Amino acid sequence: MNKDRKLTAIMFLDMVGYTAMMQEDEEKTQKAIQHQRDIVLPIVESNGGIVLRYIGDGTLCTFESAINSVNAAVKIQNALLEDPIMLRIGIHIGDIVSEKGDIYGDGVNVASRLEPLALPGGVCVSETVYDNIKNQSGIDCISMGRRTLKIVKRPMEVYALEGEGLASPSALNKFNLNMKWIAFAAVVTIIVIVGLNIDISTKDVEAEKDINNLSIAVLPFANMSSDPENEFFSDGITEEILMQLSKIKSLAVISRTSIMQYKNTTKSLREIGKELGVANILEGSVRREGNRVRITGQLIIAKTDKHIWADTYDRDLDNIFAIQSDVALKIANALEASLAPEEEKRINKKPTNNLEAYDLYLKGNVLYNEYNNYFDRKILEAALTSYEKAVAVDSNFVIALSRLAIAHLELHGRDRTDERLAKAKRAIDKAWEIDSEHSEVLRAKGYYHYRGYLNYDEALKYLTLALEKQPNNSDVLATIGYVYRRKGDWNDAIASMKRAVDLDPLAYVKTMDLADMYITNRMWKQAKRYCDRTLLLNPKAFAGYYFKMLLVILSQGDLKARRMILEEAKENIDPNRFISFLGRQYLLERKFTEALNTYERGNRKWYRSKAYLHFKLGHLEKANFYYDSLRVEAEESVIKYPKKASVYSKFGVAYAGLGRKVEAIENGLKAVELLPLSKDAFDGLRSIRYLAEIYTMVGENDNAIDQLELLLSIPSYITEYSLRLDPKWDPLREHPRFIKLIAN
Repeated sequence: MNKDRKLTAIMFLDMVGYTAMMQEDEEKTQKAIQHQRDIVLPIVESNGGIVLRYIGDGTLCTFESAINSVNAAVKIQNALLEDPIMLRIGIHIGDIVSEKGDIYGDGVNVASRLEPLALPGGVCVSETVYDNIKNQSGIDCISMGRRTLKIVKRPMEVYALEGEGLASPSALNKFNLNMKWIAFAAVVTIIVIVGLNIDISTKDVEAEKDINNLSIAVLPFANMSSDPENEFFSDGITEEILMQLSKIKSLAVISRTSIMQYKNTTKSLREIGKELGVANILEGSVRREGNRVRITGQLIIAKTDKHIWADTYDRDLDNIFAIQSDVALKIANALEASLAPEEEKRINKKPTNNLEAYDLYLKGNVLYNEYNNYFDRKILEAALTSYEKAVAVDSNFVIALSRLAIAHLELHGRDRTDERLAKAKRAIDKAWEIDSEHSEVLRAKGYYHYRGYLNYDEALKYLTLALEKQPNNSDVLATIGYVYRRKGDWNDAIASMKRAVDLDPLAYVKTMDLADMYITNRMWKQAKRYCDRTLLLNPKAFAGYYFKMLLVILSQGDLKARRMILEEAKENIDPNRFISFLGRQYLLERKFTEALNTYERGNRKWYRSKAYLHFKLGHLEKANFYYDSLRVEAEESVIKYPKKASVYSKFGVAYAGLGRKVEAIENGLKAVELLPLSKDAFDGLRSIRYLAEIYTMVGENDNAIDQLELLLSIPSYITEYSLRLDPKWDPLREHPRFIKLIAN
């Protein structure tokens, strides 16, 4: 058997989005592949390389030297910069074996495993390639950390090439690339990379020496009970100890959303401490058997693994609250944290004398926390039911009453009924009668004024008092941030939300909302940081992709970058969400037929988008049909939500499309009247944006430009870039004021 084995530089190239392209248009995709090969082949050969094999949309090449392969890769990516085709490239030096015309070997395997790690438009190389090129002028690399590749026995250091025309993860490097998260298929693009290890700490910490010595994370206590049903109890104990510690102002306590992600983790305490930006970690276990409970706890310095406190509590279940208080106080003592007398008093206060009520309350907390991950109404209703049962058993259980009120207010945000608001008020009033100074009661009261009535000053009064009593509560901080946002106090909103994110660094919703605030204020650098982090925390968060696409349009008007994000989103989000994103992409690219065909494929109505696209294509009868369908939909909505501004904006657009100018303007103005900027500086922006669109549709161009000038002068989702790109503003393009508006 004749085998030819040699050491060589191996380059593997692969087209981004090939599968989706084949499903959409096989003939067009085949032409794209051939076009790609026509570009790649001469570059490979001019750099002394050989194309060994084409594998579907992939290409396998070899070179005599690492520098030749790298030069070829850079030239290929630059040659495709303006091309809709995007490639990933992986390069390795290793053995290949030739036998009867077949090519195989570890070198081929490694190169093919490196390629998916590259960003679209980027190049990823192995450590052996890096060693051969690191001293070459004009070539820069950035480490992506040690990576375990499939079919490769030992982890290897992986590098990304940096340079003009190359997509590079350098913006992610500050996160230290050391948190291992979900491995996705090779087609996932940009940030969601196979096996990527990323440190997602939100703390602005330069090194471990900068970490606050009084910072602490309470890891999920292990359930050691024989009954797995007691899992809720161990999780509840974790949260309760965390809540007790959060009452101590001198400590910095990481919130529940972040610490629960370390349940059953195999990571070292040093890794966890670095990721969360904390100096100390409390871990422990809970065993509940009958009326007995055994709780162990140990406080450890994360950097050195040194134990500075440990204890075991073996007591009757009746003593559970005393145990929680004792743990919190002993930790404060071990860390030499200052503890005010009123803080110690709050920590020692017993929440209820009824253990059955306490069990139901803990179950409600577990369900409510699960709701915050999935936003499933059924889970929220189950949490509410559990709180109701707890209150039924102990009608003086203040915390359960407060959580019940918050659950009602959350549901009120969905159904907007007076009955729901009344139920929330009854629970709050009862809790207030019992203990008007309790942090949870104050929080619920503030939330009531905010969510129920948009009474921001009253909301802030109570929320600020709640924060004074529980200074490490990231949920209260986030709510304060939301209130300031609606008041239009953007600096205070960002500061509060930033602090909330620092205390809950793995909570993707808070991170995403902070990104949104930065986008609205046109603070692009900070917005990008938190958009990227949102998708690192939750690669399936459709809103994360929405904000990232919004960012590149508002800040740069970059349709190519938006499409790259779109490709990343495709494998990770609901198909109907993707259709919405893709239809918008085609619309901004002015490919109106493709946009319309995209919306037609979905199973949602999309009346407004379909009406507009038919209008742009000259299908006036169909446009009228869909605008009238939008009108009927608005009529159905107004019955349920007679005071909801967005319903009247919808009416306005529908009437404008139908040529009913007076009714269109009346409804657009009514939406602004119902939710003026003075009442809501955030959601009120939407009404003004729709009013500008309505004025444009009915030919009131100066009035439309008045609204656009306003939106450009305040924090909003409008920039000169978006005005240039969006076809909806086409009727204004010849107007001198509009020309001046977008000239910056």
